[in-house]
Amino acid sequence: MKQTFRLRKGKISFENDEIFISDNVKTLKYILLISIVISLFSVIINISKLKQVGGENNLSFWLFILALNLLILIFLLFLSTKSSVLLVDIKSIKLKQIFKNSTLYIKLKNCQIRQVAIQAEDVDTLKAYIEKHFDGLTGK
Repeated sequence: MKQTFRLRKGKISFENDEIFISDNVKTLKYILLISIVISLFSVIINISKLKQVGGENNLSFWLFILALNLLILIFLLFLSTKSSVLLVDIKSIKLKQIFKNSTLYIKLKNCQIRQVAIQAEDVDTLKAYIEKHFDGLTGK
């Protein structure tokens, strides 16, 4: 049985033993990774210049920015960009809604999370579909 839902930019299809997701999350992840790496280089250059000039009062600010960039980089490495997910690889599925923004979180067994942004009019039907077909995976 195939069920398809619209995303903000793409679609998600539930088939017998697989979920197919077509969206632009891979492009967004690469753009974020490139910007974080450029920011890391900038912070390292600024820290090295501070040591040469002797401005240790700004050192704590740049170390904070460095730690924040590393934290975001680690978070990005745990985001999955898979376009097809087998049902045996799924640990849990949760649909969260904050105001009008709805996001489907698919937690995989390899500790990665696949986020899917859902359109507002498809939320109720998707929620009913998940509760009916994936009842054992929603409570974890």
